Parts: sequence; structure tokens; C-alpha cells
Amino acid sequence: MDKHNAEDNTLVNMAAWRGYTDIVQVLVSHGAELNMSNNHGSTPLNTAAYRGYANIARVLINGGCFVNRANNKQQTPLLVSAIQGHYSVARTLVESGCDLNWYDYDRKTPLIAASDRGFSDIVHLLVDSGTCTLTFSEFVYTGGLQWLPQSSSLTPLFSYCVS
Repeated sequence: MDKHNAEDNTLVNMAAWRGYTDIVQVLVSHGAELNMSNNHGSTPLNTAAYRGYANIARVLINGGCFVNRANNKQQTPLLVSAIQGHYSVARTLVESGCDLNWYDYDRKTPLIAASDRGFSDIVHLLVDSGTCTLTFSEFVYTGGLQWLPQSSSLTPLFSYCVS
């Protein structure tokens, strides 16, 4: 059951990639390993977060997978869902008690990633859930969080913070 293909994807990871919730549920109920990662360091939960499958994320979390396991880019499932704009997965992960303030190799947190990409719903979720406020040094270091984009409109993070 924990066999893998040439890219080290397990059956659970392959089923998560394809969105096969029922198959993931069967594999979980039969004791499949939920924390094995593929060549990219992605576990089935990272994969579900990337693809936007909240139901699969719930099955994996309820099955006991690690919610803060990072991939090879040091991106946790929450950070991956924030980058991809998958609100329902992000909400599921936040409700599971994952680390809200994890940052990757580029020092991007889920909050910075969601704000950079204009995902205001995820920005609101993270701020309302108690994510760490950002310091000036984080803005300078990442270079990615822009308070006033060239279009002269406010970013979701700035808009939310001043409202």
C-alpha cells in the first residue's frame, strides 16, 4: 500500500493529486502512511493543498497526518494553499491548528503570499485567526509585499489593516 512510483509518489499522494476523496479515505482507513513525501518533498496533504481539495485535506488531517510538514521549498500545506488561493483548504488547515507564521526559504509567510497574490479572503482568515503581524524588516527583506502596487490600489493586507 505504501509503494511509490518513479517520483516517489505513494498511492495516497497520487489519489490526492487526482482528487479521489473516496480512494484516499479507503487508503487512510487501511493504515496507509500519510506523511511520506515525493521527490518534491510533498506529502499527500501538501498535494491536496496545492490542488485545492479541502475534502481530501480533512480526510488526511482526521487520519493523523502532520499538518506542518514542509516540502522541499520549506512550504507547509497552509503556505501552499495561500500561494494557490485555495481558501477552503486554508480554512481547514487553520481550523486544524497548523502553524500560521511558518515561512519558506524566501521568508514568505502564508499572510505575505496571500496578500502578494490578492487573495483577500485568505488574508482576512489569517489575520482573524491571529497570524503574526508583520514587522518593517520583513517587508524590506522579502521585497514581495507591496503596500501600494503600481496600479495605485491598496493590497488586500493594507486594506484590511486600515479598515
